[in-house]
Amino acid sequence: MGRQDGGENSKKKTQFSPLDPYTVLKLLPWTVINWLFWSAGFYFLILSLTETQIPPTAGLSFALATNIGILAIISPGGLGVREAVLIAYLNFIGLSLAEATTISVASRLWFLIGEAMLFAAGLISHKYKKLIEP
Repeated sequence: MGRQDGGENSKKKTQFSPLDPYTVLKLLPWTVINWLFWSAGFYFLILSLTETQIPPTAGLSFALATNIGILAIISPGGLGVREAVLIAYLNFIGLSLAEATTISVASRLWFLIGEAMLFAAGLISHKYKKLIEP
């Protein structure tokens, strides 16, 4: 029997089908809301780490930096790319280089902790589901 994990002995082919426009339009509002919540959270993270007044739109720099990091081919997970974009933008809007660097690294840790919490919630719910299923 062939491996199902995509190894060289696997006969299963992975195919990606394009999303139809209806599905994209249905998911678009939820995606925008998700990014807006992350941006708002990043804005509040900035406010908690600095006393410098910044515009609320600075939170959108997180969405920009994250997407640029995703597009970075040479860096896994955008590691370093996202931080560089955040540092450049935060420095551009008036934060010192030290503050911008601190916020950038804190945002990576903030996001990592959030992802770990989601993973833990999924793991717990998976284990709980096994307990209640016959």
